[in-house]
Amino acid sequence: MVDKDEIVIAGAAGRQVMCGHCGGDQYRWRRVLLNSGTSELFGFAAFNPEAVALTCIRCGKMAEFADGALDLRSAPQQ
Repeated sequence: MVDKDEIVIAGAAGRQVMCGHCGGDQYRWRRVLLNSGTSELFGFAAFNPEAVALTCIRCGKMAEFADGALDLRSAPQQ
């Protein structure tokens, strides 16, 4: 997987991920926990599943994908 601060292009299910708002194809990414209110209340948030959040560098729209569903690659230098 690529470094967290690196700008990436992403693929899922054999297709390139494109932003649903602006059509951009480059993202910043980070891991996020899929917490629920109940798990937070009882102190089990650390055991919740993780996802990968992509943030479009053009418009800022965020999208989440299940952990392991994405293929992230370094974006070409412009």
